[in-house]
Amino acid sequence: MLGIVTCLRARALAQNWDLHVWLLQRTLKSMLAQTNNEFRVFVSCHDIPDLPETAHPKVHFLPLDIPLPQRNLDDMCVDKVLKLTAGTDLAIAEGCDYVMFADGDDLISRHVSELVATNRGKSGWYATVEYFHRYGGNWLRKYTLPVWQSGPSIIVRSDLLRFELDSRYRGERVNTLAAW
Repeated sequence: MLGIVTCLRARALAQNWDLHVWLLQRTLKSMLAQTNNEFRVFVSCHDIPDLPETAHPKVHFLPLDIPLPQRNLDDMCVDKVLKLTAGTDLAIAEGCDYVMFADGDDLISRHVSELVATNRGKSGWYATVEYFHRYGGNWLRKYTLPVWQSGPSIIVRSDLLRFELDSRYRGERVNTLAAW
C-alpha cells in the first residue's frame, strides 16, 4: 500500500492561512482521486484545518506538538522535515510499504497508487521533470530537474528509509533515504 505524506504550515506562520488551506484541499482532492484504492494520505501539521477531507477515511491528520519554527528558511525546513518524518512513521505503522512525499500545494497524478500496486518490489520512483502552474493562469511551465536533484514527489519503498537522531533537526529522529 502507498502512503502519501505531506504537511501543512502552522497557522501562526502563514501569511494567508485561507490560501494554504485552499491549496491543501486541492492537493487532497488530487490525492483522493487515485484509480487504485491501495493508498492512504497522511498530513502532519500544527493546526488541523476545517475541511471536509478531514473526515475522509483515507486521510489521516496528525497534529504535532512541536515548537513553532522561527521565520527563517533553515528553521522552516527543519519543521517540514520533522513533520514529514512523523507522517512517514505513521504511514509505516499503518502498513504502507511505499511512501510518497509531496508538498501541501502539489497536484499529483491519479495513477500513482496504480503504478505502485502494479510494480511491487521496485525500490521507488522519482520525477525528472516538474510542471508549474499559476492558479487562474492558462499555462504550464515544464522544468527539467538536474540529474542530482529530485522534486518533492518521490516514492520510496519504506524498508529503504532510515531513521536517525540528527542534531541539525533539533536533535529529533528524522528519516533519510538509504544510499545503497
